[in-house]
Amino acid sequence: MLVRPIARPAAQALQKRGLSFNPSLARMPLQLEIADLESAHHIVALKKAEHFPLMQERFASWPGTDDPIRMEYWHVDDTDRMAPEQALPLIAAQLQGLMKRLSGKNR
Repeated sequence: MLVRPIARPAAQALQKRGLSFNPSLARMPLQLEIADLESAHHIVALKKAEHFPLMQERFASWPGTDDPIRMEYWHVDDTDRMAPEQALPLIAAQLQGLMKRLSGKNR
């Protein structure tokens, strides 16, 4: 599997929505480390079925793996299982809900 900063179909779908992405300026993905988890206030991972087992395996000592207040999983497939045109609206809706919750406007 070819690793890129972002999947080409996802970049194209973002561009269609007026969001530009310059691959020459992007960095490659970095491996998550325990320090990242410990310093984060809130963590979002896409596709719980994929990421939750990895979190339990790689970061078993980190207590936030099962803490829904610190970490949440959105049920959105990666580009190998869902077209960006389907995934991006789901991500946008989840993001909008997250922003409302974090700003306290969900009361």
